[in-house]
Amino acid sequence: MMTETTNTALSPGVNTLVRPRPAGEAAERLETDVSAPKMKALLKVAEQTLRRGARFEQTSRLGPVRLRLDTDHYRLYQFWHENWFAVHEPCAEPPGGRVSVAAGIEDEPAGAYYCGRTGEALFLGFNSYALCRSWALTLAAELAARQGRLGLSAATLEAEGAGVLVMAQSPALLAAFALQAARSGQMRIQNLTWTWLEPASGGAQSLRAERSFLVPGAALAHERGLQELMRAGRVHENVLSRRDACVNRSCLEQVDAGQAQCAFEEGQDYCYVSRPASAVLLHEGMLPACAGPEEVLPVRRMLLVSTEAQVREPQLEKMSAAELISRAQQSTGDIRAPWCMPLLQPVRKVYRKVLTQCASAAETTVLKVPERGLREAGDLFDRWCSSLCKAHAG
Repeated sequence: MMTETTNTALSPGVNTLVRPRPAGEAAERLETDVSAPKMKALLKVAEQTLRRGARFEQTSRLGPVRLRLDTDHYRLYQFWHENWFAVHEPCAEPPGGRVSVAAGIEDEPAGAYYCGRTGEALFLGFNSYALCRSWALTLAAELAARQGRLGLSAATLEAEGAGVLVMAQSPALLAAFALQAARSGQMRIQNLTWTWLEPASGGAQSLRAERSFLVPGAALAHERGLQELMRAGRVHENVLSRRDACVNRSCLEQVDAGQAQCAFEEGQDYCYVSRPASAVLLHEGMLPACAGPEEVLPVRRMLLVSTEAQVREPQLEKMSAAELISRAQQSTGDIRAPWCMPLLQPVRKVYRKVLTQCASAAETTVLKVPERGLREAGDLFDRWCSSLCKAHAG
């Protein structure tokens, strides 16, 4: 549902701005364990701002959880609306959680607040969709874990009717690898940077997470061949449109030293790597091939993608299920945020139980790849999947 009380510009742009604060800039306050009384008081403050002007609302399905967005910022609503599957049918039960964004508030310092007890996240004077999405996924994953289901930073690909669960050191590497793998072979993309898993007979199954896929701009650092695909995205955040606006000192120094190429000098309209929080939404029709929204895939392979400086060409190595799960936990998040959870540690036992059950019915492998360039890795991955499919068919 969208409620609009004033006219709001709907033209696309490359930044999400309400006040002169770049989207993605760190909030002045960030609290991840707010008490229920404090959150109630903060929401009252936000409500005063939300009542004054344009207001946009939507209830969406994030895996097994329904979350409601309530905001005064159209651009952020547009990201949310295109990113997640909307819930249209009436439901007697209220949404499981709520995300409120009062970007136009003027009397409070920019801040982000999270209360797991009440299932609420709140942003004041802050309009970064990247942070909003991260916290919404955290909230949904916490609620899903109570149902014995997992939300984790992982990609899933479909090959011959079965799913391949891919984990990596970062969402950018995940997205770059999955996109390149789908372009190299006959696989379809189910998820790029976030996956929902649930127990199934003899293992686990993966579900489609996003309506449109949020691709980190940093994916281009792993595979520059994705540039044209990124340019096709309709909705951008923190994407640079002029070189003279670049403030990425490290990038500028590498370009000046001849160690890197500038996107604008190559004739590109945008640069996706100069700002760390840059992102683009890609509709499923823009991807090489995509699994349908309702498809559920039995996970038959688990792959950990690891970039290593000493590796000159991609290498596939078998790995025990226990070691892969342990390595994935170490490489995708610190001790407070295993499995690359954006904020909080969910129920650890639930995660280990479902992943262990998933691995019990899957081939478990690590793919070591060079730090730059994933094309050969995609080809090797395709051959690996093909050989497993033939062995299974035989």
